[in-house]
Amino acid sequence: MINRYVFFRRIIILSTILILTVLHEAALADNSARIDYQRINKNKVVFVVRISSPPPTSVIVQHFHPGSNALVASSPRAQQISNKKGYAKWLLKNVRPGVYPFSLTFTENVRPRDIQLMIRYRNPHDGGFHELRTRP
Repeated sequence: MINRYVFFRRIIILSTILILTVLHEAALADNSARIDYQRINKNKVVFVVRISSPPPTSVIVQHFHPGSNALVASSPRAQQISNKKGYAKWLLKNVRPGVYPFSLTFTENVRPRDIQLMIRYRNPHDGGFHELRTRP
């Protein structure tokens, strides 16, 4: 009776470990793209998009800022800028694994609490749509 108890207990423990490992791998698969602020200095903002392998086909990057603080320059150049609505948008196509730096210049000093980044992409593993947001 004790041997059966030990056997079933070990089966349950090993099954739990296997399930947790699979869930952990699935969670890692969601990390195909990330965004991070690197520096905010007066009216300049620098952030990076990190793409891991395998990369998504395309990534939409959007930066939100107050409409009262106009974006005057961006590198790379944004495809869409709406200073009235307070956003800039880029579409990165055919991305490869690596780090993609972005630099923004505004008319006035930037307050970290007033800005936000968002990326959207389809996960190359499961085809699911992912949206990530971050603040400084």
